[in-house]
This record gives sequence, structure tokens and C-alpha cells, in this order.
Amino acid sequence: MKFLKFKNIAVYALLTASLASCDLEVIPPASIATKTFWKTEKDAWSGLNACYAQLPGMDIWDEMYTDNAHSHKPWEGPYELLQTDGISAADDFGYDFSAIRLANNFLKNVDQCVMSDPLKARMKAEARFFRAWNYLQLTTKFGKVAIITEVLDYNSPNVARDPVEKVQAFILSELNDIAEMLPDTYNGSYLSESGRITRAASLALRARAALYFGNFAEAEKSAELIINEKHHDLFTITTLNPAQQKEAKEMEQYIDFEAKGLNKDEFIKGLFSYETLWHKENANPQNPEFVLTRQYMGDENNADWTRYTYIRPSQLVSGYCSFEPMQELIDSYWDADGKTIRPQISPDDRRNNYAEMWKEFTVKKDAVNDKGERIVSYTPLSQTD
Repeated sequence: MKFLKFKNIAVYALLTASLASCDLEVIPPASIATKTFWKTEKDAWSGLNACYAQLPGMDIWDEMYTDNAHSHKPWEGPYELLQTDGISAADDFGYDFSAIRLANNFLKNVDQCVMSDPLKARMKAEARFFRAWNYLQLTTKFGKVAIITEVLDYNSPNVARDPVEKVQAFILSELNDIAEMLPDTYNGSYLSESGRITRAASLALRARAALYFGNFAEAEKSAELIINEKHHDLFTITTLNPAQQKEAKEMEQYIDFEAKGLNKDEFIKGLFSYETLWHKENANPQNPEFVLTRQYMGDENNADWTRYTYIRPSQLVSGYCSFEPMQELIDSYWDADGKTIRPQISPDDRRNNYAEMWKEFTVKKDAVNDKGERIVSYTPLSQTD
């Protein structure tokens, strides 16, 4: 049960992105040359930041390749193409070694930088994390891939792919070693900025990788280390705001808390704790549940970015969504008691329920109020006669 309780941290928090404001020092590219670079700890910092730039903000879009979700707009990605066996050389589907090459290039050159040995060792571990991360993405999509730990010449001959088992062992071994080299926290200063890879981040990625590989013993081992070391915990709320109180009241209509043996207060606060985990005011490295965060500039263009991606219904257009979960994914979840599988509803019953629901709401109205805000509403059919 400990591992299941920890799932939100080990698996999901690695997907999160947080918002942070920062000052960037821009160096003109013309002032950077191979012969004069890799000399100082600042060069090492810049080189390592190139690896950090490869960290995906949200990798949940890959679900559209599976039977868990569906993307019906071809301009938003080649997801349907893959689902209909349309793989060709026209789309690489993520078969990319550029991030691995960046990490290898850093590891090859950082020893030339004048800096303390402990800092250099820590930075090398951070770079190896990104290499392991990208190998996880590659092997889960393509199976056999070549393990490359050096910087190849651009005209190098093709490298043979390694067996899946060897790639998986490499990833787990790397992340295990990295976890022993990285600190639990950073103090936020230059070269120790918050948001950098920690021991827990390496262990969490290792837990995820082992879970994907079907190696449940190693997944539980890594996850349990994070639990026991107590640097992270589940994010919880203690009170509900008015909107949440209203929604909690409505839950009584479709959840029989007493029949399922549920503590209503704990259940509802648990749901809203998970929901508010993703809200802007809680999306920061200080959140105890966030193990690793991809941070963005705190300006108006990037503010609240991750909450307004296509995976979240837009508030402005009353629920428009490009990516939809499939019923099979919904059916894979446990019932509200967390112990039993929900009784499945047949496709015919779902179709009839949907038709019955829309008997009352069929006419869509768009309007713009005096503030210039778009208002979208559905009018009951009975009022349109």
C-alpha cells in the first residue's frame, strides 16, 4: 500500500511544470567559440543548462499514441497516424538522440573546466540523469536502441541497436548511481538553483522506469526510499472553498459514502487535494509533492501555461478539448472505495445515457458581454419551442 500511496509522487509529479520568474543573462552566440569554452564553472553551468532545456514540460501527450486517449485533429500531432499503422520515415515519433548527444558532450568536456571536484561530480550526475531520461523515452517507444555514451563523429558509421534488456539494465543502473551522487535539496543560489535534479528525482524516475519494465520489486524499492527519507509528501488541503463545498454537496447524488464504507470528509478533501495540486498558486518547487519541476518565465504569456494546454477543458469555450480519454481508460480505474473494480457499463447503455442527457440541452448560444468576455451556454430544449 505504501507504493500505491506514493504513486502521485513517483509517477505523476515528474510530469508537472511550475511557473517561476527569473533573470536571464543572454550571451551573444558570436562570443562563444569551442576553443574558448569549457574553461570555467560558468561554462559548465551553461553547458548543463542546455541539458535542462531538453526536459519536457508535459509528456502526457504521448498517451495519444496509445488506446488510453484519442486525438481527432491531425494538425495537433501524428497520433491517429500511428494508431492506424501509418508509421513511415516522414515522422520520427520521437526517435531522436540530440538530448543524449548534449549530455555526452557535457560529460566529455566538463573536466576541462576549473571548478571544485564535488560540484563537477554533481553536475555530471545531473547530465547522466537526462541521458537516462531520454533512453527511457526511446526504449519504451522503440524497444531496442543503441546505448551511446560518447560523442560520435557526424560521419560515424551506423551503430547497432542493443537488446531491450540491456537498455533497461543501463537505465536502472545509471539512475541508481546518480541517486547516490545528488543532494536532497538545493539552497537556491547560483549553481544550486531550486528545480535542479535531486536524489529523489533520480529515484522517482527509476521507480517509473522499473514500473514500465515490469520490475515491480525495483519500482517499490526506489519509491519506498523517497517515502522513508521524507523529503516529499502528498499535497493536502484542510478546508474547502465555496465552489468546492458546492461540488462536494453534489457528490452525494452519485456516491453512497456509507454503503462503500467511506469517510466522506477524507474522501472529498483527498479529491480536491489532487485537483488543487495543479493550480497555479501551488505549482512551485516548494510544493511537497513536486519531485521535479520544469520552470517557465513568470510573464503573462507563460503564466498558467500547463493548466491551459489541450488536456484541460478551456474555461473560455465551455469545455473544448482536443484530446479525450477513452472509455477503456476510465474502466481501468478502481471504484471510489479504492479496492474494487467499478461495474462496467455496456456501450449501448452509455449511448442511451448520453442521448438521454442531451435531450435537455441541444441549442448552443454564443455571446460577448460588456467586458468583451465570451459567454457560451446551452439552452434547454423545452425553452426553444
